[in-house]
Amino acid sequence: MGLQIRKYLAGNMLKKTGLRPAQAADSQSIYAMMKALAVEVGDESRFSARHADVVAAAFTEAPEYQVILAELDGQIVGLVTYFPIYSTYKGRDYLHVDNLYVTPAARQHGIARQLLDEVIKIAQQNSYFRIELRVRDDCPARSFYEAIGMQLNAEVLYRLDLEEK
Repeated sequence: MGLQIRKYLAGNMLKKTGLRPAQAADSQSIYAMMKALAVEVGDESRFSARHADVVAAAFTEAPEYQVILAELDGQIVGLVTYFPIYSTYKGRDYLHVDNLYVTPAARQHGIARQLLDEVIKIAQQNSYFRIELRVRDDCPARSFYEAIGMQLNAEVLYRLDLEEK
């Protein structure tokens, strides 16, 4: 499957890549991609979400997060998940990108950029004042984020994991 996608991308330069909001029928693909991302970044042991959690959180009347999918000839090859966070300093919302994932076979062809551009468009349409995402220090995508204008924030994130004690 991966070789077919690479050959298609090389020959067609993403002419048939489409973005769309996820639907409940996509929940298994979303779960699989989120798990693949966790494995890829070395967080597999901390990944505890279940497929049922995806369905319960993303496909209700008041979803906890939104999902945009990237498709190539009807096959899902990428996703971005995001949700608004209210800033008491600004008195309005911003968007937090929680997951951005493109299958290895479909990388280096602009799909991640298309997904982030869609999130930027949504943020602008809803008057959100910024977009944030968190990455590890060793994340190879950091140069990509900086190239599209995202800036490293000097704030330090502190966390207390209540489940791991």
